Amino acid sequence: MAPSSEKRNPAGGPGFEGAVAGSEVQGDHTAARLGLLDFKAAAARRDRGMESSLQHANEELPGWSESAFHLLTQYAAQESMAWTAEQFRAWSHAQGLPPPPEARAFGPIVQRGLRAGLFVRVGYAPAASSNGSPKPTYARPALRVAA
Repeated sequence: MAPSSEKRNPAGGPGFEGAVAGSEVQGDHTAARLGLLDFKAAAARRDRGMESSLQHANEELPGWSESAFHLLTQYAAQESMAWTAEQFRAWSHAQGLPPPPEARAFGPIVQRGLRAGLFVRVGYAPAASSNGSPKPTYARPALRVAA
């Protein structure tokens, strides 16, 4: 027995919101109308989430973010190989930094280090904390030699 058209939601059928086939958008829908390329809204949600997790960490553990950033500067300066935020988290806990209420509080700390130029993104590696999903790797910027 063939599946009902209600479950398949064919073009123009019940629940059809516009289908993406390859790189083309079906019908008169645009990617923006479908919300597929709304990176501005996604970045705003990301920023709110990072700020919230950092605020929560500092409320529960006063001064946590400054202690974490201080350790990040040490870690980034001593690491000679590419590393992940997951590796930094483990190292920081071994140095005595208490775990924040949410591990996501490390995100704003790493972003601050990137903006400060302590390190750069150099690739991706799987992270055990994210079920093997690829996460950015970081390393010190290469030294520039004057010609």
